[in-house]
Amino acid sequence: MGGRAAMLIQGALDSVLEELEPYKDTDWEVLRNDLDPEEFKWHRENFTKNQKRFSKLMEAGKNFEQIVEARQANIIREQAAEARKELEADIPGWNDQVYAEVMQFGIEQGLDEADVRRIANAKVFKLLHMAMQYKKGEKVVTKKINQTPTRVKKSSGREAIADAPSKNLKALEKKLQTGRATDDDAVALLLGRWNVKSR
Repeated sequence: MGGRAAMLIQGALDSVLEELEPYKDTDWEVLRNDLDPEEFKWHRENFTKNQKRFSKLMEAGKNFEQIVEARQANIIREQAAEARKELEADIPGWNDQVYAEVMQFGIEQGLDEADVRRIANAKVFKLLHMAMQYKKGEKVVTKKINQTPTRVKKSSGREAIADAPSKNLKALEKKLQTGRATDDDAVALLLGRWNVKSR
């Protein structure tokens, strides 16, 4: 309805401006001398009539604009109240401060300030809030993970023998030559020579 009314007002204004166009920059004193009295009277009345009509239409346009703005403001207020309920239910700790932070974030990201201030859609606020939280998360310094391998507790058998230093290898060789070595000793000796740890 508002769009149709605006089009009607604009159409009427265009028509009046078309009627007034021939009188642009008219010197009425010169025209009085150039035309016969009846013709001059008709032009003067036609000009006055259209000028009054133009003023009325301009006034109507201003009033119409104010009515439309007031109606839009009411709609936005109603939508904002509904959005607030949804946001308080879905976002823990939602309050006026968080609302202001989200709006400021939107403006800082390049959104038009006037557009941001007219947002009354909970889904848009949720998206902006998620983006803001993500941006904040990027700035959080994460704890550096210690990648040093943990020391393995040495026990008997293969694990103990696997870490034996080179002088222990000589001891294992002697043990093997005397025939007192076990299978584990032989494996440890072999792996030790290859510099491989047993698993």
